[in-house]
Amino acid sequence: MNAAITSTNQAIAACARCGTALVPDGLFCPGCGLPAGFHPVSVPPLPLQSWQRRALGIVLGVAGFLAAVAGFVAIMLAIANNAMSGSGGGDDGDLRAIAFSPDGKQAIAASRQGRVTVWDTSSGYPIRTLDTGDRGVVALTPVGWTVATGARAGCGVTLWDLRTGTQQAQLLPATERSRDRTGTLAVAIALDGGRVAAGCQDGSVTVWEVAAGRPLATVEASRGELRALAFAPDGNSLYSGGADRIARRWSLPDGTEQARFTGLQDTVISLAPTRDGAWLIGATDGVRGDQRIVVWDVRNGNEVGRLGWDKGMAPVALSPDGSLLAATSLGSIIVIERVTSAVVRTLSMPGTAQVAALAFTPDGRRLAAVGEDRTAMLWDPATGSLIRRLRR
Repeated sequence: MNAAITSTNQAIAACARCGTALVPDGLFCPGCGLPAGFHPVSVPPLPLQSWQRRALGIVLGVAGFLAAVAGFVAIMLAIANNAMSGSGGGDDGDLRAIAFSPDGKQAIAASRQGRVTVWDTSSGYPIRTLDTGDRGVVALTPVGWTVATGARAGCGVTLWDLRTGTQQAQLLPATERSRDRTGTLAVAIALDGGRVAAGCQDGSVTVWEVAAGRPLATVEASRGELRALAFAPDGNSLYSGGADRIARRWSLPDGTEQARFTGLQDTVISLAPTRDGAWLIGATDGVRGDQRIVVWDVRNGNEVGRLGWDKGMAPVALSPDGSLLAATSLGSIIVIERVTSAVVRTLSMPGTAQVAALAFTPDGRRLAAVGEDRTAMLWDPATGSLIRRLRR
């Protein structure tokens, strides 16, 4: 055992290997020359001169610094890559759409980058994710487990089985001209799941028969972007709306325009027909300042009601029984009695971005909202209480 080296500094510890007292300004044991507390198994002690210890300390310090810099650069590159690709690391972009499974036990949302997340509503935790690569629009058939996502290019639709996470079909427009059009901005599935529709940036709409996998009709539905689609309850009509500020009803399968619903001053971004087929509710984006929700009589196309707030309005959702209407006003959610137009609840949505989509469960007892800041919440519309946040 080596003798302790005389030092003017007060010893604070002893080397675990040779027992030499250590001093505050020393990283290496002055007795055996190894790092303090190091126990070599077969390597004999390596005595080092004072200048050698200092040189080794400098080399190790520089190596550690360079390793830290390399690690930081690698992390930054990974973050940048995820941000550009929209995948990986759980950072899957802003949420743009929300729907529920037929039994209401799962909530399904799509991000801007095309990742579909399925939550267990009883726990608030995700149980499945699908990296579809599609645009962040989603529709779910109320009678099955098929989810439709909109293509980024070509104005097509992809169908997925939520139970298995597998792709069922990819539906494309009938003509090459339609396939060359820009991406899908809206999708809708009929109540019986037999038909699916896609609305495009160029204002066109294509409707497919799901069982046959073939286009049923293609119509020029809007002069400008097509932003809203909804099937009538019987599936034999389709409602559309977009940048030309007009909502339309199309007959199927021939694609003939049946009616126009006017009176809006902004882009139509949401359409919701009542389950009895008597009324159609539309909402605008409020860009020009006419933030409105309008109710039309489907039989004659006449406007029968109008709601508006200075703070602006965005997407709407109608409860299955048609009694409640949920709309957004900046960071808040407003629950309205459809018949009286009375505001019965105002829900405060946490986060910094605007609410992007709303959906009621099939029984109408829960309301989900997703925000452009990736927030997803589940509410009780009857009491206004927050049930849980859907975690990501």
